[in-house]
Amino acid sequence: MKPHICGKLRSITQICVMCTVVVGLVMLTPSQPQRPSQTNARLIDASADLPSTLQEPQVLDALDLVAMTDGELDRFDPLLLNLIVGSGLPGQKRTIEEYVRVVDEWGERLRAALGAAELQAAESPLYVENPDLWRTGSMAVALAGPSIGITYTDADVDNGRPEQLFAWGLIDSKEGTCATMPVLYLAIAHRLGWPLKGVVGNDHMWCRWDDGMTRFNLEATSAESDGSTGSFVSVSDEDYARDLGLHELGKAYGADLASLSNRQLLGVFLQHRAGYWWAHKDWERAEEDLLLARSCFPESRDIFQFLVMAMGRRAELAFTLEERRVMAARLLPPARASTRLEQMPPNQVRQEMQRLNQRSRNNE
Repeated sequence: MKPHICGKLRSITQICVMCTVVVGLVMLTPSQPQRPSQTNARLIDASADLPSTLQEPQVLDALDLVAMTDGELDRFDPLLLNLIVGSGLPGQKRTIEEYVRVVDEWGERLRAALGAAELQAAESPLYVENPDLWRTGSMAVALAGPSIGITYTDADVDNGRPEQLFAWGLIDSKEGTCATMPVLYLAIAHRLGWPLKGVVGNDHMWCRWDDGMTRFNLEATSAESDGSTGSFVSVSDEDYARDLGLHELGKAYGADLASLSNRQLLGVFLQHRAGYWWAHKDWERAEEDLLLARSCFPESRDIFQFLVMAMGRRAELAFTLEERRVMAARLLPPARASTRLEQMPPNQVRQEMQRLNQRSRNNE
């Protein structure tokens, strides 16, 4: 994991059109009566109605989530996925249910405020051009305003501090990173019924509205508000690719710039937890989490690379130096083979990556 990437995205804000929206109405909206979470940790039948309250989320762990069907995971609250993976790490101040209730309350306040604001925004240029962008941008700005007060930390992410990797740290401190801010956006969108997806590239994460017809990105680390007006940033895929230095292979492989499913998102959260184990030199648990992450998100080259690194650290304990040299020589392909994909035209690269991904899934 490359914690400096979060800081690197600050340069993107200098080349984007800053969209201004009125947010005072959110600041003036009183807290609404709390409504129970619509997502339950106990998903048994994908066709069954979800219970209206959160019941005993502690009975589930990451292995339970990985074992679920895609249909079950697609109905799951992204916040709950994140909290379950991050549970048990040091620093948590509340239960999973308490964290979910906080975000439920924020979601209800935003639902009421945005509903009222939309009646007044019908003539605004941004709303006329793209009402969905207005809604998501207003959400980002309102979260950054004084009433809720979510801010983005300028410090590099420390993988040894789980509060910087999982949403419970953001909820406790109201200070987020590029690992946690997008989770909050996804959680609010889940409560409002919006088709917001997670997106990753070069260890940075952001959000995207993607309903199959309308598609735009929402950077999760750049919203600002003074309580009256605010701004947010929507960055094109081309700008992300350039400023993050994304390789064509990463895009062709189906990871970078892709709208993530909840299973792939689960893989990202497991990668974050592996980063914590890595920072604390627990190579065994880092490898275990990365194996799970790769099973969820086989298209991710970042997870693949991280897994190879973790397995290398464990190999230092299991094999002699000479044995490791022999294995390394066997693993390294001839120079001609190593450049085969780079020499392919982009359309052939995508076909080859799809073939390799399918073969990986068939072998699981």
